[in-house]
Amino acid sequence: ILVRTANPEWESTLRHELAHIAVGLASGGARVPVWFHEGFAIATAEQWSLERAGTMIRAGLSGNIHPFDELRDRFPPTSSSADLAYAQSFHFVRYVRQEAGAHVFRDILADVREGATWDAAFLDHVGQPETVMASTWERYVTTRYKWAPATLGGGGAWGLAAGLMMIGW
Repeated sequence: ILVRTANPEWESTLRHELAHIAVGLASGGARVPVWFHEGFAIATAEQWSLERAGTMIRAGLSGNIHPFDELRDRFPPTSSSADLAYAQSFHFVRYVRQEAGAHVFRDILADVREGATWDAAFLDHVGQPETVMASTWERYVTTRYKWAPATLGGGGAWGLAAGLMMIGW
């Protein structure tokens, strides 16, 4: 891994790339979905940002979310589509962890390393197929972000900021 320390985000970039190596080692080099690789790396490197949150809010409001079966082997080539793929991959990894437990991916990767397919290990440790969990997550996202325009539009953001300042003070 070559990381330029002149990059102000070099430490998080290094953590991100090391997370990819860790996934490769934990899976024994077996194939795992790209969405997992990237979502796990973003989570490990703590690279969630307001920009990615905005991408997820827009996707949730519009219902314009990439099907995860299209993100198994590669991400879309266009910048905005790839940005959404990274954001939703992180969000889905976090969601699966919340629903199935903090060690779910460690257990899935251990099974994959022992010869199980990703789909079989996911089903075994999550309790439902990836496609079903992805559909549940998509409903969660589209429901969760319906409040965003009402809260953040028309001065709602200023009201929220003022309220947080009062609490902090």
